Amino acid sequence: MSFTLKLITLIPAIVFLIIGIGWVLTPESVAPNFGMTVFTGLGLSSQIGDLGSYFISIALMIIYAVKTNNVNWLYPPILLLLLTALFRTLATLIHGAPFAIDMIASEIIFSGILYSAIYKSNDRE
Repeated sequence: MSFTLKLITLIPAIVFLIIGIGWVLTPESVAPNFGMTVFTGLGLSSQIGDLGSYFISIALMIIYAVKTNNVNWLYPPILLLLLTALFRTLATLIHGAPFAIDMIASEIIFSGILYSAIYKSNDRE
């Protein structure tokens, strides 16, 4: 993976790492960005645990892929992001949730960046 490709690939990782750390340390500042309020009790535990681990796991897999030059580590984050976009769409279609076009677009764009890194890396081999 070229230096430029590594930098571009790390952009989503940095974004997700910041969001994940935000969920762990200051959920009250991150929750409104996702249309949520901070829950209490077990709900708070679920928000911090589930969402913190989701974002930090994606970030760590991307960072590991870049560090080791093993683009296979980019497939799991792509899968998670595209499933998130799909489930957001299903939430609208099945449950009448507002269509989160900005969130879906970012998930698809970040997936595209990661897939592009895989494609360009495989192209050089």
